[in-house]
Amino acid sequence: MGYEKVTLTPQSNDKGIDVLAVKNGLKIAIQCKKFKGVVGSPDVQAFLGAMQNAEVDKGFFITTGTFSIAAEKSTINMPIELYDKISLSNLINIAMNFS
Repeated sequence: MGYEKVTLTPQSNDKGIDVLAVKNGLKIAIQCKKFKGVVGSPDVQAFLGAMQNAEVDKGFFITTGTFSIAAEKSTINMPIELYDKISLSNLINIAMNFS
């Protein structure tokens, strides 16, 4: 899907970021949470802090669960995109058909 320099961070001591990538010159951080429940704003705020520490331009927070309304509100006017189980499924379909 056009991402370059995709790097998985170490499983331990990842400092809140699971994947780093570059696309169109932007440095992107990705956080993945395998979750059955609801991801709350503290998790999103921690990821935003990790993004600042890593000096990235944009972030994707991806979960197999859902996000609380407070978590969604905490990303307003922030360079972060949230992907819950439904939007993750859509993203997978796009990636599978990307040519």
